[in-house]
Amino acid sequence: MLTPKEFRRKRRVLDQMLTGHSLLRERYERRALLLSLVTIALSIVATSIAFLSGESTFSILGVQARAQIWIGALTLILFFLALVDLLVRWRQRSGAHADAVQRLGRLKSLFRVATIQDDVVVATGVNLSVEYDRTMEQLPAIPEKLILWVKSEHLRKVQVSKLLDTHAGAPVWYLNCLAYLQGIRGSETIDTEEDR
Repeated sequence: MLTPKEFRRKRRVLDQMLTGHSLLRERYERRALLLSLVTIALSIVATSIAFLSGESTFSILGVQARAQIWIGALTLILFFLALVDLLVRWRQRSGAHADAVQRLGRLKSLFRVATIQDDVVVATGVNLSVEYDRTMEQLPAIPEKLILWVKSEHLRKVQVSKLLDTHAGAPVWYLNCLAYLQGIRGSETIDTEEDR
């Protein structure tokens, strides 16, 4: 039987995990896109150099060499970037975190419809503890070194959401700055989702 205290704790962890996996999905997506763009740009440069005469000498970033040398150097860089892509697997990691976001979103909707009545958690037809445990087991791990960063980002997101309620129409960048300042000063206690 899920107690109200445990229900609130699980809902808070769920919300934080949703933020964390969303952040990691976007982080790895940006890195994969950047790596792809650099690879494409270098491929275009190498292809355009290939059309020059083999005896042509020209300078790139202050370094002068023959076209064949530049093509060879760019080919080595492209090979290195392909190996980096295979090793870091940013696109796959982004996909795994995107899947986690979907799973957590479904679980959050189950928690959202549950209510607390007479100190009892009521979730019609659903065992929230089983669903929670099943979902959490299927998620990719958030690296230990990023846990505090994720928590900080999540609490700032919650604070910005709270500030938006009292500062309607204010730009989000301003609310982010305000949340940073309040966090540094310690002037505001950040409410979690259960308090909103």
